[in-house]
Amino acid sequence: MVEDNYTSPSEFILLGFTNREDLQVMCFVLFLAIYVVTFIGNLGVIALIRMDSCLHTPMYFFLSHLSLLDVCYSSTIIPQALLNVLVEKKVISFIRLCTGMLAGAYLGGVISSTIHTVSIFRLPFCRSKTINHFFCDGPPLLALSCSDTHAIEAMVSAVVGFNVLSTTVFILISYLLVLATVMRMRSAAGRRKAFSTCASHFISIALYYGSSLFMYLRPSSRQSSKHDEVVSMLYSVAVPMLNPLIYSLRNTDMKNAMRKAKSRVLSSLSIHGSLPW
Repeated sequence: MVEDNYTSPSEFILLGFTNREDLQVMCFVLFLAIYVVTFIGNLGVIALIRMDSCLHTPMYFFLSHLSLLDVCYSSTIIPQALLNVLVEKKVISFIRLCTGMLAGAYLGGVISSTIHTVSIFRLPFCRSKTINHFFCDGPPLLALSCSDTHAIEAMVSAVVGFNVLSTTVFILISYLLVLATVMRMRSAAGRRKAFSTCASHFISIALYYGSSLFMYLRPSSRQSSKHDEVVSMLYSVAVPMLNPLIYSLRNTDMKNAMRKAKSRVLSSLSIHGSLPW
C-alpha cells in the first residue's frame, strides 16, 4: 500500500453516468445527438456570419467566436464520453493525457506561427528587399513594408503576449510546486542540488522569454539595429544550444545513459578492432 502511494498512475478510471446497459444505450444516443446538433449548429452559425456581409458587426463577430469555442469545448468532452459508453473499461490513459498536452503545445505553436506568417505576407513590400537581419524574422520584415503596419504589430503583440503570459503562468505554478517540495526535503545537500538545477532552468527560461518579449512587444521601429540581432541570437541560437546542457547533461539519468552508451561503443570497438570506416 505504501509503494502504491508513490507510483505514477498509468490510467484514470471514469465511472460514467450508469452501469445499466439499457441506460447506456440511451446515453450514447442522447450524447451523439447533442454533439451532432452542437457541431453542425455552431459551424452553421460561423459560416452564415462569414458569408453574409450584413452580419459583419461586432456582435456577430464575437458570436462567431463563441460558436467556435463551443465546437472546440464539446469536441474535447463528448467524443470521449461516447467512447466510454461503448467500451467496458472506461479509462483515460495517462499516456493519452500526456500526448494531448504535447499536441496542444505543438498546435498552439502552429497556430501562432501561421497567424504571424499570413498577416505579414499579406502586406505590400515596396521598399528595399534587403533584410537587415541574420534570418527572416517578423519585426525586420515589417520594417520593409510600405503600408501601415500598426494593426499587424498589435495583433502579433497580442498573440505573443498571450502565449508568453499563459506559458509563464503555467511555468511559475510548476516551479512553485517544485519549490514547495524542495523546502520539505530533509537533506541540505539535496536542497542545494535541487535549487541549483532549478536556477539553471530558470536562467534558460528567462533568456528565452526576455529576448522574445523584447523583440515582439517593444515599440515599433522602422530601423532594425544591431541590438535586435544580438537579442534575436539569444532566443534563436543561444538558448537552443544551452538547453541540452541545462536539461540533459546536468541530469543524473542522462549522465548514466551516456556512460552506458560510451561503454557499449568502446566494447564494440574492442571486439572489431577498429572503426568500420
